[in-house]
Amino acid sequence: MKNKEQQEKRVSFDGSVFDKVMEDISSNWGEVLFIKITDSFVIEVKTNISKGNYGHGYYNFDGTAPLTGHLKASDIAKIDFVDKFFRGSFTKSVEFNKADGENIFKIFVTRDENRELKEEQVEAFDTLREFLSK
Repeated sequence: MKNKEQQEKRVSFDGSVFDKVMEDISSNWGEVLFIKITDSFVIEVKTNISKGNYGHGYYNFDGTAPLTGHLKASDIAKIDFVDKFFRGSFTKSVEFNKADGENIFKIFVTRDENRELKEEQVEAFDTLREFLSK
């Protein structure tokens, strides 16, 4: 039997659900933890995800939240909803990946003042995953 550190539940969806996922996160989740990992740097930003729009081949975050930028959404081939026990804590994340498996970015459910996952975000995460599974 696997120990807690090895337990992971991953539900994968095609990248074509990107718009629905971003619409739901920007409308219903509130402040999340946005993470981008490179070989040399782990970037973490607590932010609301603003609604975006498309232009010039990119999904453009509209700039009403601290996180702004331009995402080549067409590169997203797979979106994973991940429940994982990691470094002593349970986590929930939505991971956006290219066809070759490279991670583009991750959005994590955040924690409250007691270091517990925020219940309203857990519910939003689970509801969205279930909706996409239908």
